Amino acid sequence: MKSLFLFILTFWLYVSCNQLKTAENKNADGKVFEKYTYTIKDGKELKEGGYEKYDDQGMLIETSFYKNGKLNGIRKLYKNGILESEETRLEDKYEGPFKAYHPNGKLQIEANYINDIMTGDVKVYYPSGQLKEIVRFADNVEDGPFVEYYENGKLKAEGNYKQSDGAVEDGELKLYDTTGTLIKIMNCELGKCSTKWAKDTTAVQ
Repeated sequence: MKSLFLFILTFWLYVSCNQLKTAENKNADGKVFEKYTYTIKDGKELKEGGYEKYDDQGMLIETSFYKNGKLNGIRKLYKNGILESEETRLEDKYEGPFKAYHPNGKLQIEANYINDIMTGDVKVYYPSGQLKEIVRFADNVEDGPFVEYYENGKLKAEGNYKQSDGAVEDGELKLYDTTGTLIKIMNCELGKCSTKWAKDTTAVQ
């Protein structure tokens, strides 16, 4: 009987110590600017679960999730009440898909993070939703092949970026007109390009 009592008491203390509490912080005007749930661990307040933040007008500017006091899961940022970006976090670090949006709600940027570093192909879109560019990222910068499109969907340019005080064209660069017809081929070396071939001419520079 005594053992059962001790078990129940221990369980109750565990639940009480780990129970989520809700916090609402207000500005000088008495308006709530953030709401979240938290636990107390080792005398410290740790956010745990949902988090919301608001501007002075009471419009939502952030929703996110926390685990053990660190961002964990989907974090959404808003501007004027409109979704501006959507990111994935793991123990505060960027990890997984990232999306940014135009003011009209259309997708603007689509990327991916690994261990806080943007890497792989990044897609950029026009406000209309039409694909504008695909460019390779490495270590958070443009570094690798890229393809650009006109808003009508036709190919605009294709080449390769290399880092040299910023991303510059390096290697063969192809340019197209608005119909998607190849009009020029250039040779580039760290941003300095010379025409190799141009439409309706055999001249080589």
